[in-house]
Amino acid sequence: MPIVGDDPHITHLHDDEYRLHDDLHYNDLKTGKHHFVHAPFDWDLGSVLEFIPRFIVPHGDEMTYPSCLHDKYYTTMEVPRREADAVFRRFLIEEGMSKTRATLAWLAVRLNLYAEIKWKREFSLKLW
Repeated sequence: MPIVGDDPHITHLHDDEYRLHDDLHYNDLKTGKHHFVHAPFDWDLGSVLEFIPRFIVPHGDEMTYPSCLHDKYYTTMEVPRREADAVFRRFLIEEGMSKTRATLAWLAVRLNLYAEIKWKREFSLKLW
């Protein structure tokens, strides 16, 4: 299991907005790296779902925890965007999504030009 411990409790607030009530601890089985999202954490799946049509990648349970971690990395910029997106893809696969659909989801976030521009602008501001 990629999630260490019990599955964290999540509340679906409304639309595509969620709240993480317990810490999320993901062990990346490929790299052995541990990733954490500390509760409470609210996310709207914004960095993921805007660019992934539902007919390509259904937004089911296997999307919830990976999108939480992905949104956390997009919010905090703790890791480079390329790494955040790669972790997202691996986490999707480990949560049960097919490699094809996980790759389509990964491609959608990689091609998100708006996020790329925002990432570069915010990251450069952090350097100052």
